[in-house]
Amino acid sequence: MNFGKWDSIIHDSHEQVKRICAAQKISSSKINLSSDFSNIIVHGSGSEPYVATLNDCTCSDFSFRQLPCKH
Repeated sequence: MNFGKWDSIIHDSHEQVKRICAAQKISSSKINLSSDFSNIIVHGSGSEPYVATLNDCTCSDFSFRQLPCKH
């Protein structure tokens, strides 16, 4: 299964599997779908919510690694 622009092989790495497991623990009450269905807004540990799509995210993990994050 592919997510956005990412090759499916990327999701097999140990680090990515940890992120997928962490994502499953995010409460649905902390996630809002934008009105145009183009992104989600995640109210995480930061002072500002993260905005994520299948291709990018505004969190520091994504900014640093330029690879899929848990959001």
